[in-house]
Amino acid sequence: MKFAINDFFGVDYEAQKRESIRAKQPSHNYVIQYIANKLNDLEKEIEVRKTVIRQIKQLKQLRVESDYHDIEIGFERSTKALSYANNIRSYVTANFNL
Repeated sequence: MKFAINDFFGVDYEAQKRESIRAKQPSHNYVIQYIANKLNDLEKEIEVRKTVIRQIKQLKQLRVESDYHDIEIGFERSTKALSYANNIRSYVTANFNL
């Protein structure tokens, strides 16, 4: 996602880091919010926007649970995470000309 912001929107990595610090947000939250705002500008279909943003947030939540909590991420949840990641990657690649 940081690559998409850099490549498609022209916001380099240092600028992303500075903006994240300025906004007092963890970098992952900054990236999610940035992409969500851009989707609101670029994507005409409201359901597509909602789906992509929801999947990004759910994927982040799964990552947080697996990294920081003593929660087992079983086959079903890991398959769901892989599906979200593939959907997001496909959407970003197709719509952000990457």
